[in-house]
Amino acid sequence: MENLILGDPLDKNTDIGAINSKPQLEKIQMYLDIGVDEGSKIYQSTCAIPKKGFWCAPTLFTDMSQSHRLVPEEIFGPVLVIQTFRTIDEVIAKANNTPYGLSGGVWQIKDQKFSKKSKDIRAGVIWAKHSISLIQLLPLEVIKKVGWAVKGLEGLLPYVSSINNPR
Repeated sequence: MENLILGDPLDKNTDIGAINSKPQLEKIQMYLDIGVDEGSKIYQSTCAIPKKGFWCAPTLFTDMSQSHRLVPEEIFGPVLVIQTFRTIDEVIAKANNTPYGLSGGVWQIKDQKFSKKSKDIRAGVIWAKHSISLIQLLPLEVIKKVGWAVKGLEGLLPYVSSINNPR
């Protein structure tokens, strides 16, 4: 986390861009306060943060149970809640304990059993040990509260029309 670069999202060297507004930054800070108040361990990066704009240091929370408020939330900031699990069934139960379901990821897999059971997670896309940024191009199954961007480029077609503009 210490080596992450916060800055201009159009710069190829940037890892994390700014928060889009002051109200969103305040909402993220509210979640950080809740995590600390609930007794979770917090780890915040000491990487350089630009002075101009709305910025939040990359943050990890550990030692959170399913009852912690941050666990099922979509924070929309550089905040990650890390939970451990002992069995595949336990991780599936934890992953399904949220009103959201656009995508999910599992970063520690010791064997291939998870691949066979990943269909039990109620989400449009499940990443195992990686994620990719092409998700917006893919049509996804609508699952739970997922917002507007679930149909990929196909979702825009009803709202556009061809224009012939000869010059």
